Amino acid sequence: MMALFTSCLNGGTNEQSGWVSGVMTRNMNAGGLMMLNTGGGMLYIAELDNETNYPANTCVGVNWMIDYNADENANVAQRGYYVASILQTPEIIEKGNAGYATDTLNLMENEVLLSSGYVTSNYQNYVDGWLMMASSVRASSSQLRTMEWYLSYPVEWKPVVYQGTNCYDFYVRATMEGTDETGASVTAVPQAYNVKTAIDRINSLERASGNELYYIRFKYATDTLNNQITEWRVSDPLYMQVTQQ
Repeated sequence: MMALFTSCLNGGTNEQSGWVSGVMTRNMNAGGLMMLNTGGGMLYIAELDNETNYPANTCVGVNWMIDYNADENANVAQRGYYVASILQTPEIIEKGNAGYATDTLNLMENEVLLSSGYVTSNYQNYVDGWLMMASSVRASSSQLRTMEWYLSYPVEWKPVVYQGTNCYDFYVRATMEGTDETGASVTAVPQAYNVKTAIDRINSLERASGNELYYIRFKYATDTLNNQITEWRVSDPLYMQVTQQ
């Protein structure tokens, strides 16, 4: 779940472009410049070097372009980051709530059933404790503006085995206000969740077992009765690499 930047020829030039999410970080090895940490490399983008609009720990999605022949990218191995430009306005990824799952039976106030707990998207990444991902829900634009998102995990975590590999389940839920469904449609909504405690815990368990990777999945409620959840569906698994201490 990370972006890697490698030089490639494009129509005779040495440029690469793409879309990536990451976390704004102050790079003290580069004079304190604000940079986008993508998990696979640091990007310096002048438009993001603005702590007022993009403070540290802001999760951002960008459509970027790197010119590997540019003078500022001549000593990347020594300097430790690429200089990139942006192709459209950066997108700040809103932050959801994360923590232990204390109640997976009763509906929360104003809880809404999701269309999918996890959808494949350009947003997916895990950087500096922040899990960036998208879930989908049927809602109008006015309802979307009222939504609060929640990602939780069990206090006592017992992985299931998926294709011979341990798999850990998260619960993704949301609340929504408003009854105006004008123009409602199924929309993928990106969110960023601080799940460092959970991922560190999984990494510790998997390292102790000598494993190199594991899976995570996302459960989402799909049916209710008398304000109680009667059915949870689960997303396709997403693989994660075990990190060393």
